[in-house]
Amino acid sequence: MCDIIEYDADLNNLPKFEKFISDIARNCGFENSVIMKIQLAIEEIIVNIISYSYPEEKQGRITLSCVKQDNNALVLKIEDGGVPFNLLDAETPDITQPVETRDIGGLGIFLTRQFMDKIEYKRENNKNILLLTKFK
Repeated sequence: MCDIIEYDADLNNLPKFEKFISDIARNCGFENSVIMKIQLAIEEIIVNIISYSYPEEKQGRITLSCVKQDNNALVLKIEDGGVPFNLLDAETPDITQPVETRDIGGLGIFLTRQFMDKIEYKRENNKNILLLTKFK
């Protein structure tokens, strides 16, 4: 099974990406608590793409595809043509510090790392390609 959607990198399209992911995960038999984690991870990545990947004068697109593998894994592929960014290189925030003394940012990437079982990044044909895997 492989499904794919593509929309402009615009916050107004975020609910479409979220519904797509929840429908796919539900059809694959994931529990609601896991679906919520997958949705949150995808939301964080897409919001980051929308917020930081495209210069203000350029409107980009985001492609999201899902493949259920035989080993009960759901692989989510997010592609965008924005500036190169490998979230695997991002520093892990120090969550032991009080909120008021922490640096701003990085929690979405931290949560994505916590919620997904495997994360891969590559840059091909001027596109960021992020593969997020969740095992059942």
